[in-house]
This record gives sequence, C-alpha cells and structure tokens, in this order.
Amino acid sequence: MNGWITPNTNPNVNDMKLNITGTKGMFNIDPTHSQMLERYTETKADRPDLLVRHFIHGKPKGFAYESIRHFVDALITGEPFLVTMEDAYNTTMVILAIMESAQTRMPVKVTY
Repeated sequence: MNGWITPNTNPNVNDMKLNITGTKGMFNIDPTHSQMLERYTETKADRPDLLVRHFIHGKPKGFAYESIRHFVDALITGEPFLVTMEDAYNTTMVILAIMESAQTRMPVKVTY
C-alpha cells in the first residue's frame, strides 16, 4: 500500500507486507523495514540480505543495486531489458485490477 494519508509520524511512505505459509516453511516479506525477507524452514530460520549491503570485488551487490545497474547498463549498451515493456504493462494492469477490485469489492478480470 502506498498512501499520502498516513500520519506524518509514520516512518514509511510505503507499507507493504506479504506472508506466504506452506506445509514445510514460511516467508515473511516486509520491504518497508530494513529486514526485507524472513525465511523459516523445517531446519532453519534466517534473514537473507537482499538489499545493497554486500560487496564483491569492491562493488556493491544486492537486489536493489543490481536492478538499477541493469537498467542503466541496458540504456548505455542498447541491449534489451530483462523486463520487457509488455511485462511492465501486464504488471501495471494487474495492480490496477487489484485496486479496482478493492474499491468495488468485486473480482476484476485482467486481460493480457
């Protein structure tokens, strides 16, 4: 959820959370806080770092950094983006359908 109606004391503009629970484990995703992912399996619990905190050969690595680096590199080299315009359009259509469904409280069919 992204909103501008939250109190000024709310430390996050975005407040998104996802919990996936299965028969053998669980994932908690919370990108609004420093701990983006928690993973619980039958044998261990950990918090893999997905943000820009690791350095390999002196260069930052991680989900956020790699996404931005790929975008800039593709702009410079002219190589195709990993995420196509069609992928981005389809994602946008799903998000709009979710918003419409939440507003109307009815299922919304997404046509690709």
